[in-house]
Amino acid sequence: MSMLSNTHQSTLIHNAGASARTGWLRRVRALCACWEARARGRRVLRTLSVAQLEDIGVTRYEADREANKPFWVE
Repeated sequence: MSMLSNTHQSTLIHNAGASARTGWLRRVRALCACWEARARGRRVLRTLSVAQLEDIGVTRYEADREANKPFWVE
C-alpha cells in the first residue's frame, strides 16, 4: 500500500511531466542561443581585416572556411 494519497501521486506525476517539459524547453532555448552566438561570430569573421585576423592567429582562408559553415555545424 502506498503512503501517498491518490491526489499526492497525481500531483507528483503532473509535476514530473511539467519538469520534463521545462527541461526540454530550456535545452531548446540553450541550443538556439548557441546557434545565434555561432552565427554572430561567423558574421564578425567576415568583417575582419587580414591584419585583425593575423592578430588572432587566423588566416583569411581559415576565417572564410569557418564563416561559410551553416550555424548548426560546430
